[in-house]
Amino acid sequence: MRFRFALEAVLRIRRIREDQQRNLLLAANIDCDRLRSQLAAVEQDQSLRRAMVSQQIAAGIWGSELQFDSDCMQQTKTLRDQILLQLQEATKRAGQERAKYLSLRRDRRAIEALRDSAQQQFECEQRRREQLAIDEIYLLSRGRAEQNLPSD
Repeated sequence: MRFRFALEAVLRIRRIREDQQRNLLLAANIDCDRLRSQLAAVEQDQSLRRAMVSQQIAAGIWGSELQFDSDCMQQTKTLRDQILLQLQEATKRAGQERAKYLSLRRDRRAIEALRDSAQQQFECEQRRREQLAIDEIYLLSRGRAEQNLPSD
């Protein structure tokens, strides 16, 4: 007789849901990484622009050029603030996805533990039945052997 777990369909669905949630978590983490790299690029641009403006001021710069650089730095700061806000939202979403994933994984593991326990119990019962059959065969063969012995 083969082991059959009554909740095998539920376990299969739990695994599928866990895989889907893991994919959502990976997508959220990728989004966070993308935003972090955008933020790093914007911050590097800000740093380069500041260094360039400092050099231009030291060399002498027209007021209109200085105003243009100031406007560019303001736009870069606005972009940086937007990316930071998006990163905070993405990080929050990734945390929520992680919590959902961990919950689904815990549920799946609980069902797997039930299955493993049921399988161990089944195998133990199977070994007990096999041993009973072996014992019965031994006793029957011994009984036949005793019947075939000549009486004294």
